[in-house]
Amino acid sequence: MTVTAADHHEALSILYRMFNVADLIPKNCQARFRGTGDIVLIDEGRKGQTYYRLCPDDWKRVERQLVC
Repeated sequence: MTVTAADHHEALSILYRMFNVADLIPKNCQARFRGTGDIVLIDEGRKGQTYYRLCPDDWKRVERQLVC
């Protein structure tokens, strides 16, 4: 899915709200709530890819080799 945001922090906040507030989950989406340990990939095309893991206190950037 495409999310428009000013930066990664804003995009992660939008995604967290979207998948943790039942009224905001897209109707055509078979999803579950985001939980601790979930990983999100932000793909910026030529700018590269960044992975974030949801930790108890905030999203933390993780290296790709730790994801696989």
